[in-house]
Amino acid sequence: MLLGRPTLARRFLATADTAWLSASADNQSVAIPLDVAQAGLTLLAYAAAGAPADSIAAYERHIAERMPDIPAARRTATRSALLDVPAELVFDALGLRPAHRTSPQGRPSDGSAMAPRSRRHASVRALLDSLSRASAAVWPRGVDPDGVYIDARLLLAVGDTATAVRTLDAPLDSLVALHTATLEYLPLAGCLVRMMALRADLAAVRGDWSTARRWASAVSTLWSGAEPALQPTAVRMSRIVQAAH
Repeated sequence: MLLGRPTLARRFLATADTAWLSASADNQSVAIPLDVAQAGLTLLAYAAAGAPADSIAAYERHIAERMPDIPAARRTATRSALLDVPAELVFDALGLRPAHRTSPQGRPSDGSAMAPRSRRHASVRALLDSLSRASAAVWPRGVDPDGVYIDARLLLAVGDTATAVRTLDAPLDSLVALHTATLEYLPLAGCLVRMMALRADLAAVRGDWSTARRWASAVSTLWSGAEPALQPTAVRMSRIVQAAH
């Protein structure tokens, strides 16, 4: 995952790795058939890297097609456990995912898309502030690359670039404090590199070429042999390094 090879990473997934699948949104533990759980792990691998889009969509469809085989009482929780985290990880690149896009009546499930833009921004801002206070009390969210990356993207979506930069800098400037599970849990490894790329992009826009070069160089090194779907990011990082000299 750190080298931008999610297709290769999926070959090493083992039955034991299904323990890394999330619980449902309501924190309900779910019993999932092994083949479905392994499909969920593969989806998680691709989503952690943010690509390729066609593979992500294919595994989403595969999981959706298997839902009728799941007992009705467990279906909602199973769908949530398998699809929610991948949907968060690819939202910035692929948008709202089909499994969460609409209610049975065809409307956005949470109604947020119908709300005025200013109200949606205020809601996201309040949620981020709440998460920050809660996580600071019980868990060092700042060292979890997946949580940091998602938070930073949400902050950018509501126009708070300064806080997004600080959110990224906290773990990137203290990599020794990274969670030990970074090399075990796919989203942590995948989002670590995506954090670096995002930080390089933001620094380049600001003309902070020292910071841009630092993180763009790291991404260029790690993803120099990345799969084709991730090569555009590697190429963009290489161009930032060149521009920073």
